[in-house]
Amino acid sequence: SSGKGGGFIAKDWYPVSTSSLGELSFQLHAELAEEHNGVERWGYRRLNTLSVDGDARAARSSKKLVDVPEAKWIAPVKGSIRSIGTVESTAQVHPFQLTNALVELSKEKGLNVIIGEASGVIFGDDGKPTGVKISSSDGEEMIEATDVVFTAGPWTGDLALKLLGEKAGRAAEIEPSTKSTSIVVTPDLGYEVTAHALFCTLVLADGSHVQPEIYARPDNTLYVCGAGMTDRTPLPTKAKDVEFSPEGVERLKTRVAATVQSDWVKKRMENDDFLKQACYRPDSSETGLPILGKINEGLWMASGHQVWGISLGPGTGKIMAQLLLDGEAISAEVDDLLV
Repeated sequence: SSGKGGGFIAKDWYPVSTSSLGELSFQLHAELAEEHNGVERWGYRRLNTLSVDGDARAARSSKKLVDVPEAKWIAPVKGSIRSIGTVESTAQVHPFQLTNALVELSKEKGLNVIIGEASGVIFGDDGKPTGVKISSSDGEEMIEATDVVFTAGPWTGDLALKLLGEKAGRAAEIEPSTKSTSIVVTPDLGYEVTAHALFCTLVLADGSHVQPEIYARPDNTLYVCGAGMTDRTPLPTKAKDVEFSPEGVERLKTRVAATVQSDWVKKRMENDDFLKQACYRPDSSETGLPILGKINEGLWMASGHQVWGISLGPGTGKIMAQLLLDGEAISAEVDDLLV
C-alpha cells in the first residue's frame, strides 16, 4: 500500500466473488488489532457509516434539513442521512501506520527487508526460479528464492512483464488506475470528530453532482477523497514521485464545504493548511476482481484489489500463505479469484 488510501474496512460490502475473503479479512483485522495493540499502533477502530444524500439547490423546496445529532461536525443537508454500516460491519485503519507496523512485526519473526529495485528473476535449468536480482544503493545482489510473489500494487503488471516476459501470465492484466487525489484535514482547535464514515451523493449549488467520501480518523483528522475527475497522469516508476493534483485539491475543498460544518475547518481551509496527497490503485483489466495464485512454476501473484486493498489485505495474505505452503485455499472461498 502507498499508505495514502482511506483505510476503510467493510465486512459485507462485496460481490459474491470476494464476499468470503471480505469476511475473513474483517475478522483478521480485528484479531491483529487485538493481539498487537492496533488501536494505538495503526488507528484501528469500528465505525458507524452513513449515506448522505443532499441537494444544495433545494433551499426553495419542501425538503427538510437533516443532521446527525451525535456528530456535530457533519453539516446538515436538505435530503436524507441513513445508516449503511455499523460497528458490527465497518471499521478503519491508517494504511501507512498499518503497513509499517506489519513490516516491523514480521521483522520480529525473521523477515529481512531490502529496499531496492528488482532487476531480474534468475531461473534454473528446470525453469523454476532460483533467485531475484536486486539493485540498491549498496550495489547489485542476488537473493536466493524458490518462490517469487508479485504483489506490487499498481506496479504489478509492468514489473511482472519487465522481469518475466511471457512468463508473467495473468500478472500482466494488472494496470494502474487513474490517479486519486485526497486531502487530510485537522479541525480547528477545540473541535473533535466522531467515529463516522460518510459516503455522499450531493448536488452542489452550481448544479454539479459529486460523490465525496469522508472518513473521520481517531487522530482527529478527516480523510477526504472523491474529487470526481479523471486524472490520467501516468504512474511514476517510484512511489515517492506520485504528486497530488492541484485541481483535485480545489474540488475536494468544495466537497468539504458541502459536508463539514464550516466553523469546524474554516481556518484550515482559508489558510490551505491541510495534507495533500495522491495514490493509484491496482486494477485487473479483464475481470475487475483481485487475482491470486500461481502464474507459473515458482511464480505467484496477489493484486488487483482496486479500492479494497487495505480492507482485503489480511485475508489475501493468509490465503496466499496457504496456497504456497498447502497448495490450496483453506480459510475462504476464492475460486473466482484464482489464476
